[in-house]
Amino acid sequence: MKNLFDVIPVGFFNYLASNSNHRIYADCLQVIYDEYDREISYRLPRNRVRDALAIYLMENHVRLEEEDIPDNRNYNDMASAVIRKFSHRDVGWLEEDLRRY
Repeated sequence: MKNLFDVIPVGFFNYLASNSNHRIYADCLQVIYDEYDREISYRLPRNRVRDALAIYLMENHVRLEEEDIPDNRNYNDMASAVIRKFSHRDVGWLEEDLRRY
């Protein structure tokens, strides 16, 4: 029998609990969920997720305060950074399929 800690990545809840952007990240997860909720296959192109996040960030005038997001960023850059964070193996909220179809 697998232990729960073997299934859930170590940093799974970190961005929701201890980060100054925790509310923004929670909203971004909701945006992604809404996109998946409209999809039958549960597979979304990365650019669709990025665009949905960029629209959310732009409409809400969000500026993420993170060390790995450059100062000269635009909303697409910030959305891509969010996707990278959510896809990191220590977080595990998203999984990117890097295969080409």
